[in-house]
Amino acid sequence: MEGHVKAIRKMIAADRNHSDIIQQVSVVRAALDGVVEVMVQDLVDHCR
Repeated sequence: MEGHVKAIRKMIAADRNHSDIIQQVSVVRAALDGVVEVMVQDLVDHCR
């Protein structure tokens, strides 16, 4: 994810196409959603 965020910053600085930037932001958001899902599941399992 960190690499994607750095790439997004570079894309913005280079004034890249907005749709390309949005696509990369979506990739990062999906990865973060996956992390949250794993963390919540771990918390639920731990509390049982």
